[in-house]
Amino acid sequence: MQMSSNMDQIERKKIPLSARMQAILSMLRRETLQNGTKIPCVADIGCDHAFVSMACVRDGIAEHVIAMDVRKGPLSIACDHVKEYGFEKSVETRLSDGFEALKSMEADWAILAGMGGELMKTILQKGNTHLNAGIGLILQPQSELYTVRTYLEQQGYKIEDEDFLQEDGKFYTIIKAKKKDGQTTQDRLSVAQLKYGPVLLEKENVEFWNYLSQELKKFRALQNRLHKNSTGSSMKRYQELEEECVILSQILELHNKK
Repeated sequence: MQMSSNMDQIERKKIPLSARMQAILSMLRRETLQNGTKIPCVADIGCDHAFVSMACVRDGIAEHVIAMDVRKGPLSIACDHVKEYGFEKSVETRLSDGFEALKSMEADWAILAGMGGELMKTILQKGNTHLNAGIGLILQPQSELYTVRTYLEQQGYKIEDEDFLQEDGKFYTIIKAKKKDGQTTQDRLSVAQLKYGPVLLEKENVEFWNYLSQELKKFRALQNRLHKNSTGSSMKRYQELEEECVILSQILELHNKK
């Protein structure tokens, strides 16, 4: 009877999910659909309020989720939500600095979302034992995507899928990466692919291509302003922007020819 009561509670209470959270879940759901089975264990690193953690179980994506956060406050809120929504048996919470509280081979996939790219790289570096073991990664860096993609390539990971969306005036990129097996060979990613995404550059994502067009316009406008202020630092920045504009122009030209 208690189990039935818990299930009724799960069905009744709606988990609040933003478009960004739903996109993260969709990315991981494709893995389960491809393999035809649930993921045994997912680690949600930087779980915040644990909404994504609970939805992983609710949606049949994962059997078990370990929701971790380095901050006691958010983790306490996550614990409260897990109890409130009735997921105590399938979602456990741990205070953890990145992968620190995760045992080797304990999780099959890890979610890292809502943090800067440099911080994300640092967390991945500290958790390199898990990367060496081949843990799957769902990443949503807020910035420095070039840094994150470069690190993934250095660690022998292949970017299998990417998504891009806009929500509340902000742009978000989501990356799915898996460790390459010893027999998989792949050409090194170009600067353009590292900056803007090898998969996204092949997709017809309207939001993404509109974003690139706006970025090019923004860079050109900034160049015009810098040109009027001919100092050493402004000219250096002008040249940096010119390199960005060349890459973007080439990308957009190729896309428009398709």
